[in-house]
Amino acid sequence: MSDAAKRYTARDSAYLKETGGNWHLDDSPFKAAQVLKMLDRNQIRPLSVMEIGCGAGGILANLAKQMGRETSFTGYEISPDAHALSKQFESENVRSVLGEPWGEPRADLVLAMDVIEHIEDCFGFLRKVRQQGDYKIYHIPLDIHCSSALRDSFMNAWNSVGHIHVFSRSIAMQMLRDTGHEILDWFYTPGALELGKFKFRTFLANIPRRILPQSLAARLLGGFSLLVLAR
Repeated sequence: MSDAAKRYTARDSAYLKETGGNWHLDDSPFKAAQVLKMLDRNQIRPLSVMEIGCGAGGILANLAKQMGRETSFTGYEISPDAHALSKQFESENVRSVLGEPWGEPRADLVLAMDVIEHIEDCFGFLRKVRQQGDYKIYHIPLDIHCSSALRDSFMNAWNSVGHIHVFSRSIAMQMLRDTGHEILDWFYTPGALELGKFKFRTFLANIPRRILPQSLAARLLGGFSLLVLAR
């Protein structure tokens, strides 16, 4: 196991404490809504959904409420802490697994939501994810922007939430292409604007974020992630 992964696999891990004890569960409704938006835009109706790095399971739980019982949901997670949290959401069509999905049956849709920035060998990881399903949806934080470069704040993301890789939109898209993905659709997700739990400095930065075109605001100020549908 890589040194990066050990941060998440220890019980009562530092990462659990850094996320307030809920492993980003509060963000799940927002992220699930972005997935549903992407599926609706492309008229995709999967009957099986796999999430790799499902964390506390909130995204799959929210999707299951919206998509109905005819779709099965399976989440894979390497952290015992996060897996313990995800057990509360298990149901007739929602299952959580402690471990990795490699070698398991393929799914119609594979999700990797805010995962690749934590993976030491992110290229190898993406190649394996590509084999696990027909469609893939990736959610990737865009930590490279003018503000972060001027403030040299990249280590803040590394130390606070374990982002050992940082991305711009163009780097993320090229990495997906280089690992054999065919990009079908993408859009920005405005986490800084919609999650509503940020500091006063972010509140001030949200004023130009609302005024500027998203592509420009993402490059200048950050606060956006990238949602990509690939095959």
